[in-house]
Amino acid sequence: MDNNQNAIKKFDKRPWYLQSCFIAILFAFWFIYVPPAIGVILLIVQAVHDKKIKEQYKMIEDANAYKATLESECSAVRQQTETLKSEQQATRMNMQNEKQSLLQELDWLNRELTVAYTTTPIVEETITSEEYKSQYSMITLKEKEMIKNNKAITITNYTMSKKETSSNIKQLLRCFNAESDVQISSVTFKNIESVKNKIQKSFETLNKLFVLSGVQVNQEFFRIKLEEADLMYKIAYQKEQERLQQKAIREQMVEEEKVRREIEKEKAKVEKEETHFKQEIDNLMKRLHAASEIEKQLYVDKIRELEEKLKEVEESKKNVLEREQNTRAGYVYIISNIGSFGENVYKIGMTRRLDPMDRINELSSASVPFEFDVHAMIFSDDAPALEATLHNAFSDRRVNMINKRKEFFRVSLLEIEKVVKQNFNATVQFTMTAEAAQYRETQKMMHISETPVSVPESPVQSSAFNTVTVNSISETIQKIGQNQIPDFRCQTEDTPDFYKLHIHTTGSRKLGVVKISKSDLSIQFRELGNGAPIVHELQSAEDFRALAEGVFV
Repeated sequence: MDNNQNAIKKFDKRPWYLQSCFIAILFAFWFIYVPPAIGVILLIVQAVHDKKIKEQYKMIEDANAYKATLESECSAVRQQTETLKSEQQATRMNMQNEKQSLLQELDWLNRELTVAYTTTPIVEETITSEEYKSQYSMITLKEKEMIKNNKAITITNYTMSKKETSSNIKQLLRCFNAESDVQISSVTFKNIESVKNKIQKSFETLNKLFVLSGVQVNQEFFRIKLEEADLMYKIAYQKEQERLQQKAIREQMVEEEKVRREIEKEKAKVEKEETHFKQEIDNLMKRLHAASEIEKQLYVDKIRELEEKLKEVEESKKNVLEREQNTRAGYVYIISNIGSFGENVYKIGMTRRLDPMDRINELSSASVPFEFDVHAMIFSDDAPALEATLHNAFSDRRVNMINKRKEFFRVSLLEIEKVVKQNFNATVQFTMTAEAAQYRETQKMMHISETPVSVPESPVQSSAFNTVTVNSISETIQKIGQNQIPDFRCQTEDTPDFYKLHIHTTGSRKLGVVKISKSDLSIQFRELGNGAPIVHELQSAEDFRALAEGVFV
């Protein structure tokens, strides 16, 4: 701005001969012709000079205006640049935060996926072990294809040479395949969770060891290994089921043979009695004709008595022949053994024996410490159908979820009575209280002394007590689940250290796992939600009620 003012002053200053006072002096000498002429010339020169000054001044003003415009534009550009820098910084921060959030979400999803894959799989009963073997062959082909196409390993460091990277990939695959294949080959229908946990541990450990080598086993290949373990479990499970089914068929054949022999024996006995009574009646009829009047009356009375007995024998023969022809007729029994299995555990079975108590007596002598008590004995023309109806009604209450031939159910007698009367006959009578004579007498003998002798508790006694308590806790949790959780399903798993309840709902969606410690009876619930698994420590089985109301409903 100072330079512009100096330039204006410089242009604005006239030479001395163009000053107005000097020209006026020249015109003062008008009487002399020369000075006025010079004055006119100087006026013309002065006008030209002033015009140039005005033009220069206008150029300076235009330059100043253009400069101000440029400065304003520069200021706007600088402000816009600062705004863009701020926005860029904010965008960078948002992207970093979003990246961190996505990484955390990915980590949670991987954990959830791992948890989902490391739990016990659900076996489809309609698929045989051979079909599962075919699926296993397909998944192994997929594994080989992934290795062949270099899709099993993720490269995280591209600064190494191709030779080094290839060597690291081969070494990592060799280690992971060796460890996981050993575990998969050891899968049985009892140890699937521990095997999958070991595979997961191997996956995590090897990825940590090879992180500096720039190679990692990817999640897809890891999941294929877990699927292989699942299929091996399903093969083992179905083989065990098929073995138990064959065993059950053999047992059924033996039972049917016993029934056949019993019917043949009973039929021969009835036919023998029928023949005996007919012969006796024929003999009496012959004697009747030759007897006196007094003796005739005695013979008539005897003949009538024998005819009544013959009618009873013929009725028995008719029943035996009907049972022989109707192979589905039989008795469905509901029995319990409090001393062996505790309260609210009932066996629901079926027998075609002519005397069903023969079958109950056989069961009472089969490696159980006390006799079974009969709560109901129901004769049916289609006993297998009635038995199947009861088994299906309480399928989720089985004591043994693996071996379906074990017909024990953890259910109340009132529930069994309700199903029987709804599906069979409302007049069936139930004995609600178990006699358990030997068990109750044993309990009295054990508590006969008011001052008990201090005897160290044996591990077997402690284990038996804890088993009863664990069963009671499990039963309470299952009842709460049925009342509080819609479409509640429960699958039990008995391990050496824990008794587990795998809780499912609609569509076989798994909600979590309840673990009951057999040593200290502590209860832990592992909730499987949208994020990472949440572990709840329960003080008692009743705590599950509040958890079910607050989390699942």
